Amino acid sequence: LKPSEVILSNKIESKYLEKLNEVFRTNNIIFNTLNINEAINVDIKEYLIDELSLYTLEKNDAIQSFKLLIKFLDSSMIKSYKFKVSAYVEEDTFIIDESTIRNLDLFNSTGVSLLDIIDKTLTPFASRNLKMLILKPFKSILKINERLEVVEFFVNNSGYIISIRESLKSLPDIERILPKFLTYKASFREFQILKRFINNLQELVYVINNIKDEKIPLFLKNTIENILYNYENLKDLQELLNKSISDEVIKYNDLEVYINREFNENLYDYIDILTNNKLWLEKYENELRIKTGIKSL
Repeated sequence: LKPSEVILSNKIESKYLEKLNEVFRTNNIIFNTLNINEAINVDIKEYLIDELSLYTLEKNDAIQSFKLLIKFLDSSMIKSYKFKVSAYVEEDTFIIDESTIRNLDLFNSTGVSLLDIIDKTLTPFASRNLKMLILKPFKSILKINERLEVVEFFVNNSGYIISIRESLKSLPDIERILPKFLTYKASFREFQILKRFINNLQELVYVINNIKDEKIPLFLKNTIENILYNYENLKDLQELLNKSISDEVIKYNDLEVYINREFNENLYDYIDILTNNKLWLEKYENELRIKTGIKSL
């Protein structure tokens, strides 16, 4: 890739922006900024040619980047454009073209498709992942056999897969809400979903941690170790969410307050004043009347 212009969030300090432009001037690359908040409400479906483009953006966590691109093009007076988005193709995969998708009925919004028949997933993010695996199949025999070994292992040990599927049922879809956190726009609902996901993940971790078998495939073993490692790294975040985020929300105009009182007493005093300002003001006026002897304040 040889870009001529790079768009960054306007939250970056000007001194760093100037430094970037100075360093990359010899490469003829310009760095500019864009207000990321302006891109929040962009309806990307209006700018995509097909549904596969949307799935590609979702799977690669590129929704926010695409919104910024649209906003930038709008500001550049470029209108009436539509995009077809394709994922970067690794050496051991390939992308199936539109004609093949239609001819083989891989994905079909009007009738029964291959995806409709084989999709037995329990979570939305697993369903999206399955669709991407169909769209981008492996051409590496090694990777294909790695996954076949895992399938064979679970076929021969069905008890494991039953327990895993049961633990997956309680996991909410967090892929769609993560961009909200990146743009500081997460609401009470998004915090609750994230909190529930991390807490419920504990059941899945317990199940896979108890898969003890000498014949466990190497690919499955590495996958389990990766999940356990990442879960350990989530422990601090889990503790913080459970301590700080309440299960109930207090609404004041457009403001949502959902911080646990026990998390920070000083902060909650300010929140209490904000949400009960009229009562606080009346109380303060009464205190002043008693202190000054002035009846009308």
